[in-house]
Parts: sequence; structure tokens; C-alpha cells
Amino acid sequence: MPRNFNAFSRRTIEFGGGVPIWAEFPKQCEGGGIIKNTFAEGEIVPAGSPVEFNALTHDAKILKCYKVKALNVVDANTIITVYALPNYPIPAVGEFIMATPDTINGVGIAFAVTALDESVAGEISFTVATSAIAEVAAVNGVYTLSITTKPANGDKFSLDGTVYEYATAEGAGVYAIGTNALEAASNVEDAVSAQYAGIFSVTALNGKLVFKQLTPGIGAIPALVVTPLAVTGTLAATIETTTVGVAPKGNEIIVGSYLAQSSATAAGSGKSLYCQPNSLTINDTVVATQNLVGIARGCKYIYKNTMNPAPDVVLNNIKCLEFAYVGELQNSGYVV
Repeated sequence: MPRNFNAFSRRTIEFGGGVPIWAEFPKQCEGGGIIKNTFAEGEIVPAGSPVEFNALTHDAKILKCYKVKALNVVDANTIITVYALPNYPIPAVGEFIMATPDTINGVGIAFAVTALDESVAGEISFTVATSAIAEVAAVNGVYTLSITTKPANGDKFSLDGTVYEYATAEGAGVYAIGTNALEAASNVEDAVSAQYAGIFSVTALNGKLVFKQLTPGIGAIPALVVTPLAVTGTLAATIETTTVGVAPKGNEIIVGSYLAQSSATAAGSGKSLYCQPNSLTINDTVVATQNLVGIARGCKYIYKNTMNPAPDVVLNNIKCLEFAYVGELQNSGYVV
């Protein structure tokens, strides 16, 4: 038998404490859990962290969650600021995180943390390309009105109820027919542009009026009614959707929302949470090379305004969870 088979090394670390977490100390799963996350040595896993615990293997996966304090869009980037209070988890460079989905097994878009700004006490900021957190890219919709036959004197068409009448010469409330369909479209361009100011850019091109959404996804196809004069009328026109407009859909990252660690190993959409927590850790744990963590079982009665942040979609997956609130936090900086 090797002579040092039962030898251990040990070092100690001290960190601040005193923040109450448990309203009533919970029962503990026998044997605790073996942390499967990759943490930096010396990093602290706060008590009350959401954890997915496998009672058979004793594997414990901690879900790091972050509450968004501020967002600031600068050029093509978004600066995301999260709370970083003493018993809150800290993002790590290289970690992939995502906005928490609507369901515990839902998916979303994950992005990498590439650098941290810890210059302001109580918060941590990181920068991500705004395009990297957009689940659906924006598309400006395009509609095309085609004048297929040149109008005659007195022919009319309307767009969303606004009437445009043609005449042999331009005058009050009427527009010149011109010599062909191309001129007929060009002669109403300015007036139609004014009607849809702020919604579409309108351009006359080869007998067509092209409507392009100014804001992706905003602006329905104009309702066209063509009214040629009886017997002598010749105007014919149609309108169709050339490009479907799509409003950008992001990860719903807003102030007060939550981010969480993802299982992703690369940025992109269709990514999941790192784990699906079913319990909470009992004590603060200082990470070393091998780590056991206490896992709460049975009823878990905890102070919601001092436990580290977690969204409802995560907390609702943990059975028998009850909340109390510490009242002496007016000047502490903690957030509910």
C-alpha cells in the first residue's frame, strides 16, 4: 500500500459573511453533492444557489444566475451590468450565458463573456455585440405597388383611404397622368411619401411605388383600391409584399431580468441552461480541487431578498420552496 495513501493537503481562506440566508435551516441530503461545475480555485459558491442534484450519483450542478442592473447600447455593442453583491455569483471570462428562457427546458441564444469590468463596487459589467444577442435578425419589409396600365383623366386610386386622382395636368388635389405608367407613379411619389412619413420610405421606380419599412416589422401593407372611370377609365394597379418585414427578437434582456449560465460551448441560438435545478445549496462553499456541497432536502424556507438571485422559472422548478424576507436591508444594497 502506498505510504501516503491517506495524506491530505490543506489551506484556508477567509471571506466576509453575516448575511442571513435561511429563515429555517433545512435538512440535508445524505452525503451531499460533488460539484461538477468548473470554478476557479478560491471562488465562492453562495449558500442558497440553485443546484441540480442527482441522488444516485451525487453529482451537483450549480446554476449561476445574474440579475441585470443596467443596459447601455454603445454603437454596435451592448454593455450589460449585473449585480455583484457579497453572496452573489460572479461571471467568469470564457463562460457562456443566456437570458433565462420561459420554461426550464427552453432554449435561447448564448453568448460568451470575454472581459469583466469590476471598477464599480457592487456590480460587474461586460460588453457583447448587440447582434450576438439577437435571436432573430431584423428585416425591413418591402411592398411594391405596380401601375400596370397608364391612367386616364379622372381615374383614381386610394391607399388606406387617402385618394389620389389623375388629370391631364397637375392641379389642386389632382396629379398629372404623364405619358406612361412610369410618369404616373413618379407624379404621386412625393404625396404618397408624405402620407407614410415615419412608417415607410416611398420611392418611384419604373412605374412602381416601392414602400420600405423604416422600422423592421412595423407597417402593414397599404390597402389599395383602384377606381377607374366607367367606360373611359384605364388605370390598373396592384400591390404585393416583396419582402416580409421582421422585427428583431432578442433574448428579452431588460433591466431587472435574469441571465444564467448556459450549457453551450459556442455562441448561438438553440442553447439550453447549464442545468435544471431541483434544490438549493445549504452553505457557502469555497472552491478547491475537489468540492462537496450540502444539498437541502424537504421544505426549504429561505430569505428571498438575501439569497443569490434566481428567476421564477428556476425557483418554480424546486419543490417545497417557501420564502421569507429580511427586513433590515434598507441601506445594505441588496435587491429583491
